[in-house]
Amino acid sequence: MILRFLYYLQVQRVKYQVATDKETGEPLIGANVMVDGTPLGAATDTDGNYFILQVSLVPTP
Repeated sequence: MILRFLYYLQVQRVKYQVATDKETGEPLIGANVMVDGTPLGAATDTDGNYFILQVSLVPTP
């Protein structure tokens, strides 16, 4: 008997922010941003923007 399991991706959360220096308010370019306790992370762009997606596999019924 062959069992086939199908999964689809489900985006649970999208986080978008601008990383800035606390003292100057300037955007942080190329900074690594990580979510504590997870493998999730991103690097900031030239304007200090970063996006973090949390994606999970969900079995189809």
